[in-house]
Amino acid sequence: MLLLKKVYRFLSYRDRSEKEIRDFLIRKKAQNPNEIIEELKEQGYINDERFAREWVESRRRSKQKGVKALKLELWQKGIGREII
Repeated sequence: MLLLKKVYRFLSYRDRSEKEIRDFLIRKKAQNPNEIIEELKEQGYINDERFAREWVESRRRSKQKGVKALKLELWQKGIGREII
């Protein structure tokens, strides 16, 4: 349960991609990362499409990033081609 509190805190700063959450859980040595990921998806905390939209919107406003740079950032965050 302590790990789940850490995940919620990690999510409280900004939306995260599924890959970011998975990497966080692996760093924290979670015993069952897939179960936690599925639970977070069901609760609406993980949604890669929403994450990608918000990421692009935020980065375009604050950093004036181009399309190529944004695509690369999303790919690095684990977002699939179909969403990008």
